[in-house]
Amino acid sequence: MRTFIFTFCYLSFISLSLADKDAKQIQIIEDKYQSLSEKIKCPQITAKELKKLSPERYILIDVRNPDEQKISTLPQAIDENTFFKNLHKYRDKLKIVYCTIGYRSGLFAEKHKKLKILNLAGGVLAWSHIHGTFMNEGKITLKVHTYSKKWNFLNKSYQAIYD
Repeated sequence: MRTFIFTFCYLSFISLSLADKDAKQIQIIEDKYQSLSEKIKCPQITAKELKKLSPERYILIDVRNPDEQKISTLPQAIDENTFFKNLHKYRDKLKIVYCTIGYRSGLFAEKHKKLKILNLAGGVLAWSHIHGTFMNEGKITLKVHTYSKKWNFLNKSYQAIYD
């Protein structure tokens, strides 16, 4: 019985510690996004809101560089060149742009405001904290490019890639 109680307490402590670390990382992401996006004026959508939407309703535009995109993307995401080549296909869809935390994508959304593009607040970092799916060549992956080591605020379930 003592072993059971000890094991239960230990696992509870570990679980709470991991949850606390996750909460701290989410707060860091929100704070960094807020400070970076203060000068950017564009509509946004949260990762939680995006996850609730049916994929048929939107198109995801990944504005990260090709090296970042090679590691993983959000499901069914396209790059900005593909978006502009096929703009007519997306006129009736929500257009949602993303990057690592939302700064580069915010600049993109602001620059193309006539297209009514939403910025994914917190980018792939926020997406990881709602346990969003990442894809690589049509398969689910846990690898995510975080731009640099300094920006590694991924959920602990994912593997950060930077270089």
